[in-house]
Amino acid sequence: MQQPIEEETALTTSDGTAMSGRSANLALALVLVGWLLLVWGVLRQLGDPSPMVSRAELEATRETSLLFMFSGVTALAGSIWLSGRSFERARVRAALALILFLAPMFGLFVTAFVTHT
Repeated sequence: MQQPIEEETALTTSDGTAMSGRSANLALALVLVGWLLLVWGVLRQLGDPSPMVSRAELEATRETSLLFMFSGVTALAGSIWLSGRSFERARVRAALALILFLAPMFGLFVTAFVTHT
C-alpha cells in the first residue's frame, strides 16, 4: 500500500521547520538592514547645503536619500511580514525581529513627542 505524497508549497518543507527558520533569520537580517538604510537616508538630508552647490546636485542627493529611505521602509515591512509568517515555528527569532522593529520606533516617538513637552 502506497502512502500519499504530501504536497509541498514553496515556503514550507514537509515538517515546516526549515523554511520557517530561514524566514525568521531573513526577518532578523532585513530589520537590521532596513533600519540602517532608513537612518542613512535621513542623515543624508540633515544640514544646510553650501550656497555653491548646484540645484541639480541637491536634487540628485535628495533622490538618493529618498531611495535609501524607501528601501529601508520596504525592508522593514518585509521583515515584519516574514516574522509573522514564521512565528508559529520560530517564535523567539520572529519576536526578536518584531522587537527590533518596534523598539527604535518607540524610542523615536518618546524622544520626539514626550520629552519635548
